[in-house]
Amino acid sequence: MVDLDPDDTIAPPSQDVELTLKEKSEALARSLSEASRKAVSMFDCKEQLKILYLALGAQPSASHIELRDPKVAAWMLQPSEKERNLANLFMNFDPLSPESLRHSLLDTLGSSTGVGSVAINAAGGDNSARSRAVAEAAIVRRVMGRLESELSKVDMWNTFRGLFGKRILVNLSLMILPS
Repeated sequence: MVDLDPDDTIAPPSQDVELTLKEKSEALARSLSEASRKAVSMFDCKEQLKILYLALGAQPSASHIELRDPKVAAWMLQPSEKERNLANLFMNFDPLSPESLRHSLLDTLGSSTGVGSVAINAAGGDNSARSRAVAEAAIVRRVMGRLESELSKVDMWNTFRGLFGKRILVNLSLMILPS
């Protein structure tokens, strides 16, 4: 069993040292369920949403959250290619990023077997889970920007935006969420 530290961090604690893990979790759950419209990009979206639901009871609504997964966006552009991991997407869809940035982010991200999120893999490398999550978020943001551009060029961006998130949320509802 891997020993997980809930206070695992890459930065000093926030100014409010009284803020508990429970309060942070509740704030995240509220953010996912409040009615303001937002776009949320994450790698291996379905698995991450499943974990959020199981851990926090957070059930995002398709009416106010637009989900974006670079793995799915890349598949829409190249459906005959094998499924890619995040490092591969970064190298292929953000080739113009500075070498020092690419090296730093990929070193921090680490590696894992398969094509899932490295950040949620408890045994995902030498760096802390929080460090891996920060690197993954930075890479996803860069890659999604490029994928948005590529999908727009072939008139598929609106299809991706309109169908992907709703389908993921419906599938999650059918698989794990109570009726």
